Amino acid sequence: MIWAFLLLAASVAGASGVMAAVYHAKKIIPMLLMGAALCLVGAGEIDLRNSAVIHIAFVAIAFVQLGLVMYLTPYYVHIFRQGYGKAVCWGLGTAMGLFVSLSNHLLPVGTGQRLAAVCILLWLCWLAIFTAKSPASRPVS
Repeated sequence: MIWAFLLLAASVAGASGVMAAVYHAKKIIPMLLMGAALCLVGAGEIDLRNSAVIHIAFVAIAFVQLGLVMYLTPYYVHIFRQGYGKAVCWGLGTAMGLFVSLSNHLLPVGTGQRLAAVCILLWLCWLAIFTAKSPASRPVS
């Protein structure tokens, strides 16, 4: 599992760089993303067998930070305010929160967390595709 957490952390750290360098997001967005990346590294390093409480705390903190990023991005990054940017950010953030809140109630804990992680991965993939297609990411000559 360490590789899954490390690769997810690397993706989140990359998103932090994209938000700062390409979209000139306010500092709160890259800081939350880097905090989430560090928590994901910690969750990968400390697995459930070593210390379940610390592992779960790292994952929970990372998910809260990523949920905040999805919620705040349309406010702090101008290009995501209009069109489907707001719908994607808020939709995936809401779905992530819903899956986490349904964990251990209507869904098994592992299933809810994995579905929430899928929402995070979809948001990261969407950000990468949006950035690749965006005129803001083109170098100025």
